[in-house]
Amino acid sequence: MEISHEIKKRRTELNITQEELAERLDVTRAAVSNWEVGRNYPDIQLLLKISDELNISLDQLLRGDKTMVSSIDKKIKKGNFIDKYYIVFLTIVSTTLVGYFSFDNWVSTIIFGVISGGIFGVIIDSIGKSKTIK
Repeated sequence: MEISHEIKKRRTELNITQEELAERLDVTRAAVSNWEVGRNYPDIQLLLKISDELNISLDQLLRGDKTMVSSIDKKIKKGNFIDKYYIVFLTIVSTTLVGYFSFDNWVSTIIFGVISGGIFGVIIDSIGKSKTIK
């Protein structure tokens, strides 16, 4: 059974309207309708919320919908790929700047290294947290 049929089946079993489900998930009623007729799929982040609201496991929600599973795999791989290049870019920029300042004097190099390292750490942490499904 596809995810569209599973969402609609479970929603009607629980006597929840599309409008009520949309409010609980912070989406529009049209979004819920589009999921149920198979026009598009919910975001990866919404899948956990949907499973919680409909009292259904993710496995049961996704079972049999090979298109959805394939779509999730592609999005995860693409996200990981982009994140890696973003981190490499930031590393190159920060080390280049540290090297630039190291020729001036060592105090500015240490100060800049500590500040850029802290900023770099915060950026990496925020990227990791934004990709974590809550």
